[in-house]
Amino acid sequence: MIDAILYVVRTGCAWRYLLVDFPPWQTVYAHFTRLNDRGVTERILTELREQIRMAHGRQPEPAAGIIDSQSVKGADTVPRATRGYDAGKKINGRLSGRRQLRSAAGVVVPARHTRPASGSASSREDDGSCLEARRSAGKP
Repeated sequence: MIDAILYVVRTGCAWRYLLVDFPPWQTVYAHFTRLNDRGVTERILTELREQIRMAHGRQPEPAAGIIDSQSVKGADTVPRATRGYDAGKKINGRLSGRRQLRSAAGVVVPARHTRPASGSASSREDDGSCLEARRSAGKP
């Protein structure tokens, strides 16, 4: 069962396209959601991240982080009022909802995303709130 879950993670295939060598996709998906709902996957990732950091002579918890966001190219039909320009990536489009907090070593650190204060449209302020949420959350 775990091999089937790892296959989906490794290949990025849809659950329905699992190879016939594995149990039915519904069974594998149900097992994964139970593990995920109980927080098992989060605990595994946390343990692995801490082991990687300690193997490199670092503290288990990162002291600094980098927020990585994804920009999506906007079609010409998207109104200008809802688009922006990402100078770093030279893309005229929108900022997707996906943001990740990474340690300086590049390892993904779990974070809860919070909204900026009302009336604030600055992405920089929004990213700061994400960092603050991670610091106040403690270990998962």
